[in-house]
Amino acid sequence: MNTDDPDAVLFEARRRVLKIQTKLHRWARDDPRRRFDDLFNLVCDPAFLLVAWDRVSGNKGARTAGVDGRTAWSVRVFDRVGDFLDQLRSRVKDRSFRPMPVRERMIPKAGGRLRRLGIPTGADRVVQASLKLVLEPIFEADFLPCSYGFRPNRRAWDAVAEVLYLTTRPRNYHWVVEGDIKACFDEIDHPALMRRVCRRIGDKHVLALVKAFLKAGILAEDGQLEDTSGGVPQGGILSPLLANIALSVLDEHIANAPGGPASSKVDRARRRRHGLPNFRLVRYADDWCLMVSGTRADAEALREEIAGVLATMGLRLSPEKTLITHIDEGLDFLGWRIQRHRKRGTRQFHVYTYPSEKAVLAVKRKLKTIRRAVEPRVHAMLARRGISVGRKRVERVMSGAGLQGAFLRKRWRIASTRTDPRAAPAPDLVERVFTADRPNRLWVADAIRIPCGQGAFWLAAVRDAFSNRIVGWKTSDRCDTELVLGALEFAVWSRDIRDGELIHHSDRGSTYTAIRFANRLADNGIAQSMGSVGDSYDNALMENFFSTLKTELVYRRAWRTRDEAENALFAYIDGWYNGQRIQKKLGWRSPAEFEASYHHPVPAGTR
Repeated sequence: MNTDDPDAVLFEARRRVLKIQTKLHRWARDDPRRRFDDLFNLVCDPAFLLVAWDRVSGNKGARTAGVDGRTAWSVRVFDRVGDFLDQLRSRVKDRSFRPMPVRERMIPKAGGRLRRLGIPTGADRVVQASLKLVLEPIFEADFLPCSYGFRPNRRAWDAVAEVLYLTTRPRNYHWVVEGDIKACFDEIDHPALMRRVCRRIGDKHVLALVKAFLKAGILAEDGQLEDTSGGVPQGGILSPLLANIALSVLDEHIANAPGGPASSKVDRARRRRHGLPNFRLVRYADDWCLMVSGTRADAEALREEIAGVLATMGLRLSPEKTLITHIDEGLDFLGWRIQRHRKRGTRQFHVYTYPSEKAVLAVKRKLKTIRRAVEPRVHAMLARRGISVGRKRVERVMSGAGLQGAFLRKRWRIASTRTDPRAAPAPDLVERVFTADRPNRLWVADAIRIPCGQGAFWLAAVRDAFSNRIVGWKTSDRCDTELVLGALEFAVWSRDIRDGELIHHSDRGSTYTAIRFANRLADNGIAQSMGSVGDSYDNALMENFFSTLKTELVYRRAWRTRDEAENALFAYIDGWYNGQRIQKKLGWRSPAEFEASYHHPVPAGTR
């Protein structure tokens, strides 16, 4: 598919995909026993792949690379999207495509535990997204209304509102089984899951592709390749749909059981007269609540029944987290506290919802982290202007006025460091010790990409480790040796350097390993130092400046032209950062003031 005109082509692709999805959903809804064949051509369809690419590249995870080290943004910048999709389509169509192992990432959870996240490669994500576009409308016809997680036009609050509705009069489902499935995504049984998929899908190539993703393996953080005999990788685009297919066994069991949602009003009343419970299920992915109109013993019996149903999919309930509570005691569900208590000033009891304590604490921690990053600087600036005020008062005033410091939001990131395998890198003379006892002893350098309306360009900068001052910088359309040489020449021209006293530290990108760059350093008597590849800690001082630049300028502005962007960079670096922006490391002084105090120290006992 020609993607030279992305807006028009994407619009037509979305129309085609939506039209086919509507047909698939209608056919699945009209015939609950129908098995779909000949779906593989849709997975390979250029329109489906283009829409899949659009969703993958626009997702937050687009900046995170899989085991191949490539992100969606790097494909967009360094490759043509059309060529990438054409090659991927050819591999899928001739069945030479093989999913790569997912990259393991351990995410901290409450209580010091870790959750395993599996990050697929960019190509695998696109194919998974295309598979989801084909399979989702078919299985949506089978999913029941009690399921809310990872489904179109449904959200977490809908599930919370359903719990609230069922616990209020006249429904009176007062006993609640708070379900917790132990390691749900990691323990789903593959044969049982594939049997449920085969109930609707008859295309053997699609089934083989789904199974290939399930068996792709995991590249652990320690570099070991692990087989996946069970579970779906949490982090994959297809995984939520597969998890819903597996957990729909619970939805169907509750829906078809006597006393479930299929029971009529007369049947429910008859069961209550005979001491039998009625129940309803509310599920959001692997978080669920079974609402019971009956006794605690009824809730306990239903919990054991559900444990047996989940066992058919290889899943287990967590004994310590699967609780049975009364609505008067309250429960936490999807970040909300749901509890019945007396309305103040009356004798009436109502069920209320409000943010759970855990959710409130999480927001408070985030806000406190953001404020702590800026309050000391504001306090120091006020003190420099002769305004005597305590830090706590600054915090209260900022909080009351709704002010917070700028912080680095999660944005795209591309891999900009490209090494030259033929070049011999310089040794690491710094070893992550970014300190200097005087100016012009240690410089650090790097380059980043700056977006603007006329297209992205590159900024190379050199920073002095003594005062954190940006001593040289240059912009260019290309990230090449000319760019970093220009920044170096600026730094050499603006500083008084001495032969044999200065170290220049950078990464091992091909621009810094170039012979011309090494010769220019040698001509000025500068020793060259290089860190490792792909490790931001080896050039942390420069990464710190670029993070600040993105936070305070790049991600807060949009420039139509490159001239506007370069003028803004000049005003920020030379007008603000070097001369006015105070830093804690420098004793709440700017880099220019810190260097001035070194060259012209103030005698002790004077101001």
